[in-house]
Amino acid sequence: MMNKENDDLLADDDFMAEWFTRRDIDTSQGLAEESEGLGPLVGPGFIIGSHSDINGPGAELVDFTPTRAELMTLAYDYLDRYFAVEEIAAVGQSGSWEWRESAFTWRRFESIVEVLSPGKPITEFDDFITKKQAEIDRVRQDVESYREGT
Repeated sequence: MMNKENDDLLADDDFMAEWFTRRDIDTSQGLAEESEGLGPLVGPGFIIGSHSDINGPGAELVDFTPTRAELMTLAYDYLDRYFAVEEIAAVGQSGSWEWRESAFTWRRFESIVEVLSPGKPITEFDDFITKKQAEIDRVRQDVESYREGT
């Protein structure tokens, strides 16, 4: 689902590189590895993309072992968050918060799936993903119809 281009979106822009400094995420300091590359951009007098759950204190790992049921709940939560951002993008509204949220939630979902079913495909989420993707496709169609005046 995640688009690789999203991960490199800001890093390739010469203008952004000239005016902003990316604050790298140091996963050795206890932040989730899925936060890597999603640090905020620091500009002259302001910060873009500071997101507590992704590149701040909320992304700190804790010493806790979840049950399979808890991991399933978290996986569905990450999917919900991912598709909520995709719906925002489908109507043409997206910014640095959405970019980070989309990348992080999809990465966390994939990490959970790997824990639930190491090295094997898992189909438990297929119906949910198919339903959510169909909803996003309908939104995109509605937006396109609106723009075309039909």
